[in-house]
Amino acid sequence: MKIKNEVLKNIEKFMYLLYFFHRLRGGINPMSKVYLIENFFNEMRKIDKHYEQKDFYQDMHYCKRQGYLDFKYSRKEGYSFSFTHKGMLKLMSKESFVKSKKWELVKGDTRLMVIFDIPEEKHPLRNRFRKILKIMNYDEIQKSVFVSKYYSYDDLMLVVKALGIEEYIRVGFFTEKSHK
Repeated sequence: MKIKNEVLKNIEKFMYLLYFFHRLRGGINPMSKVYLIENFFNEMRKIDKHYEQKDFYQDMHYCKRQGYLDFKYSRKEGYSFSFTHKGMLKLMSKESFVKSKKWELVKGDTRLMVIFDIPEEKHPLRNRFRKILKIMNYDEIQKSVFVSKYYSYDDLMLVVKALGIEEYIRVGFFTEKSHK
């Protein structure tokens, strides 16, 4: 069991680094394709000095088998990768990943509000969505109404699309007014 936990920790580290690498390489949407470059291995070695190229291939193939990442290879362009819906959900479900993100505060008394009405037959998705909202620092106002003082709209919509619940979600901004 200890070996499996160690492998999963390494896979999470690998996926986090790929995500941030993707953003640095200009990937706006983590599900868009980005090409790996040779210095990616150097970046991995900065985190773990014992990281070898064979470790990269093992991690890459594990993530592909699990459905977290889509890797492709062409002789002309080398490796390219993109995150799958399942991979984005795995990342966004991890508190350590979400805490590493730096969302801007919404200005003034404005808040980002999420209202949803996910059918009862999809209650596992509904519960997972609630959990992810809480991890993303949303405050629960009611069971299906959450607000945040952070501008996390883009990441929120990635989660919504990955869960396939777009038709049940409404997102908007509102301004709190105090009645004196």
